Amino acid sequence: MKKSLLYLILFVAANMVGGAVALLLSRWEHFAEGTEVSMDGLGNLPVSIGVAMFCTYVVLVVLMWVLKLIPRPLFPRTDKSPWHAEVSAMAAVAFLAVALSLLIAPLHLSDGGMTEQFDAMKDNVLCLLLLTVVGPLVEELVFRAGVLRSLLQSRWHPLVAILTTAALFAVVHANPMQALPALVSGSLFGVLYYRSGNLRLPLMAHILNNTLAVLSMHFPEMESHLEAWPVLWQLLLGFALLCVSFFLVAQWWKKTPQRMVKQ
Repeated sequence: MKKSLLYLILFVAANMVGGAVALLLSRWEHFAEGTEVSMDGLGNLPVSIGVAMFCTYVVLVVLMWVLKLIPRPLFPRTDKSPWHAEVSAMAAVAFLAVALSLLIAPLHLSDGGMTEQFDAMKDNVLCLLLLTVVGPLVEELVFRAGVLRSLLQSRWHPLVAILTTAALFAVVHANPMQALPALVSGSLFGVLYYRSGNLRLPLMAHILNNTLAVLSMHFPEMESHLEAWPVLWQLLLGFALLCVSFFLVAQWWKKTPQRMVKQ
């Protein structure tokens, strides 16, 4: 349990440092002149935040590796699941992402301005890498290979450990629109990690999930078209895709032998 807290503390600290670095870089002239710097302006600097978080996350990964908080080897050699089973798992992630988008859209939940920030980041290379690769890597190292692995090694019931980790994963997203999908997708990533005993598959799933989100920002007309549908149609399609996703996960589960999470 204490080790799980360590992973969370490092993750929160990295995000705080990243925000502070972004503020420092974007308001350097104020610091140099000794004038007052307002923290309120930080939310209007998405690219600076993205670049700062990219650098901070890279440092965090190196620090976790030095402190031996990352499983070694990161991707242990195990007998892989049949390729079609892993395709089913990835398809489940894609269907789940669309389903959650459809089911949550009618609720008009607040995202705290994150959508606008991510949209502003999408054309910067480092920000793009942060959103699609580096961010998922750090979050999987912290929440699945870190928190979840620690809870499983502490003899927590797998279901309780997976849901607890997913709940923490949702909380750190800090707004309702992201927290609800994070709770569901985080549970799926946890299931993939628990069953496979390897970070490879949940990391691939997380990267796919975030990549689809970034692609949707490049093609906003597709989302606008779906939102123009009657709410009932959106909910019915979302529920249908959710069922398809659960079915595909069940197929992957049947074809994937249980492997122990490494100590």
